[in-house]
Amino acid sequence: MAKKTYFLDEDIQFHFKNTINWKKIVPLFENLDDNFTLKQAVNMYHDTLKELGSIAANELEETARESDEIGIICQNGDVIYTEGFKKALKAFKQSEALALNVKPEYEGPGMPGFIHMINMEMICRADAAFMTVYAFYSGVAKTLEVFASEDLKRQYIPKLVKGEYGGSMSLTESDAGSDLGQIRTIAERKGDHWEITGTKTFITNGNGDVTLALARSDQKSAGTKGLSMFVVPRYIQKNGSKISNFSLGTAEHKLGIHASPTLELLFDKSIGYLVGEEGQGLKQMFYLMNEARLGVSAQALGIAQKALEEAKEYASERVQFGKPISQHELIADKLLDMETDVKAMRSLLYKGCEYEDIRAGLEEKVKNFQGDPKEKARLEREFKKYKYLTREMVPIVKYFVTEKCIQITRDNIQIHGGNGYTTDYLAELHLRDSIITTIYEGTSQIQALMAMGDTLKKSRILPYLEPLRNRIKWIKGIFSSRLNRKAIKAEIYFNSAVDYLKRPFVLAGLFKNKKKKKAALSYAMLYAERLTRLKAYHVIIHLLVNEAKRYPERRPLAERFIRNYLPEMKKEAAFIRSGEKSTIANLNGSKKG
Repeated sequence: MAKKTYFLDEDIQFHFKNTINWKKIVPLFENLDDNFTLKQAVNMYHDTLKELGSIAANELEETARESDEIGIICQNGDVIYTEGFKKALKAFKQSEALALNVKPEYEGPGMPGFIHMINMEMICRADAAFMTVYAFYSGVAKTLEVFASEDLKRQYIPKLVKGEYGGSMSLTESDAGSDLGQIRTIAERKGDHWEITGTKTFITNGNGDVTLALARSDQKSAGTKGLSMFVVPRYIQKNGSKISNFSLGTAEHKLGIHASPTLELLFDKSIGYLVGEEGQGLKQMFYLMNEARLGVSAQALGIAQKALEEAKEYASERVQFGKPISQHELIADKLLDMETDVKAMRSLLYKGCEYEDIRAGLEEKVKNFQGDPKEKARLEREFKKYKYLTREMVPIVKYFVTEKCIQITRDNIQIHGGNGYTTDYLAELHLRDSIITTIYEGTSQIQALMAMGDTLKKSRILPYLEPLRNRIKWIKGIFSSRLNRKAIKAEIYFNSAVDYLKRPFVLAGLFKNKKKKKAALSYAMLYAERLTRLKAYHVIIHLLVNEAKRYPERRPLAERFIRNYLPEMKKEAAFIRSGEKSTIANLNGSKKG
């Protein structure tokens, strides 16, 4: 009997074959010639993902419940992974798939980040907790690849790629979650290294062999200035002996992802090495977050996909009133809505991953370009375009995909009824695992504030979603298609809300009225989540309509998403344009009090 593989899922295959811009992405990551063509590269990606999807489906999925029940295993001041985790890590290591997107010069496969993200989605379909261990091999390695000195790259990246080292990222402190300006961990230069002192909290996979720590290298600095990033090995050699360089503190007991170690790390003059330039820690952190937020979105998509599959299976087998509950109208409708949302989540995430890959590839190309200055200028303009696109897309991807994941796992429990509330089924596990996705790597509210800021500054993501000539053709054809007419309604609702929020800023700027500008900002922040939902629906509708135009089989998906969310867009736009400020009035009153 052939082994199953998640990669042959119909919707993943649709995108892999039809919507991903391989012609743009592959040449940025591969040296193509007559001996290694675009088609061969894509076939290689296909075969790789098919194999990795099999590992997830056949070796990792079967241990998900056991790993959840065992949870954190702490022995002699260390964390021991569950047997399921060990088995899966061994399989991924044997497939040389711990860091798919690391360059060959550091012993990685050098594949586009997109391949890594599809793999992450499949892993989380099997066991979301495992991803939090697996992701840090590539996460730490890629950060070092981009920012570290050549010596540090050679010392650490190959070991991460081979699985000899595990990793973590130490950013958060008790008083510095989203507000990194409150970081108190300090770094003091000592010759060729630094000494790191402080406490980090909520560190995922903090038992890894190496951590990237954010610390204050300039003791006189305040806020986010003076922060630098350091690579800190967990063990060092001293007088011929291997000793601990930092200690593991409290292990958190969490609602979900039980087998994922979340730890307190204690640094006491721990030896660390500066990554890149001093004072660039915040910039480096934002790079980390970009990939991490797409990774968490892939985690949420994998959880949601599994919840959808289980809901469908249970509903087809559970008979009530003489027929499977999947044949009852209310349940059938809910299942279709769940499937619509999962496919919309994938379309949005994959577009964000495409932009990020093109951005990263162009950045590398510009950095190493030595040809015609005019061609370099063209590449720089294109890089700036995709840098902007990525910046705009990542917050709405993270917001929409993770928030929808919770709703889908909740609906899965509802379809299971009382059984879903028991541990006899995995439905409750998926709901518990889903909730963290809206919290770590930037809460939904942080994503909304970022999306709001970018939207009000520029508000021009949509024209970049396709070539200008296609955009003009689409506008001309608005009244020739019912889908186009619906899509233009979505655009009108979105733009009306943006215009309402932007107008006070423009007027305040014209009259140089700081008080009114502050009031305008307060109002925009109040409605940031509503604006982000509007923006997500708007972009998804555009993506799905474009898919439906090229592939008729996608038309029902686009129609159902529009049917479900166009009324939501009208409502959200009305809220934003209401001028309702009772929350702000109450807030100002409490400040005075």
